[in-house]
Amino acid sequence: MPLNGHVTLEIAVETLDDAMAAIRGGADRLELGSALELGGLTPGFGILSSIQAETTLPIMAMVRPRPGGCHYSDRDFAVMLKDRDFLIHNGARGLVFGFLDRDGHIQISQLETFLKGIPDGIQTVFHRAFDFVENPFEALQILVDHRVSRILTSGLKPAITDGFETIRQLIDFAQGRIEILGGGGIRLENVREVVELTGLSQIHASCRATAQDRSPRLRPEIRFGLPEMPPETLHRRTDASLVACMRAALI
Repeated sequence: MPLNGHVTLEIAVETLDDAMAAIRGGADRLELGSALELGGLTPGFGILSSIQAETTLPIMAMVRPRPGGCHYSDRDFAVMLKDRDFLIHNGARGLVFGFLDRDGHIQISQLETFLKGIPDGIQTVFHRAFDFVENPFEALQILVDHRVSRILTSGLKPAITDGFETIRQLIDFAQGRIEILGGGGIRLENVREVVELTGLSQIHASCRATAQDRSPRLRPEIRFGLPEMPPETLHRRTDASLVACMRAALI
């Protein structure tokens, strides 16, 4: 049976090729970040401007200065404020961020300072930092009170398929005051179940596949990153056919 209404499909991308694949596959919205294998970090000007030149789809730009948690020093936060202004000035339609204190509560002072510099019309997205909070309903109310546009969540679980009940409760608690974007472990084989069992009207996925780069083949033992990372002959990229199949699964 068809789903009840259009489900917004947001695709995480990190390159222009990724963005074009997502667009060809039927994405409704893009989330742009670098280093997606680390959960996404702040992108640069070149990629943002290049994607903008190719599409009118809204681009949500990640503001995250480093991997590993969401509790930021004053210096990290100062950088994030500069990134906020830079991304807005260069055409991002939304910003993706998350601020927590050492104990996993929303860092309200940083949240308020960050939001003050965002003009009307720019969407604000609290990312999966939300999945670390102690009390999700208290956290959700804080974000509602601060007029954040949406949250990205897996229902406080490593994968969204284990967080269905919490997501249903969050949607019910939100009562339309803030958007709930489901993400975390969404794949082609489970996306329809995710929507049917949660009532989500928008989902976030990567739809990435492994691609090859033969240029390092003469010395495959060399790694630019950590030893446990995949070899330099392999990388991940958005697959247009996976996006298209996911789009079709949501009809």
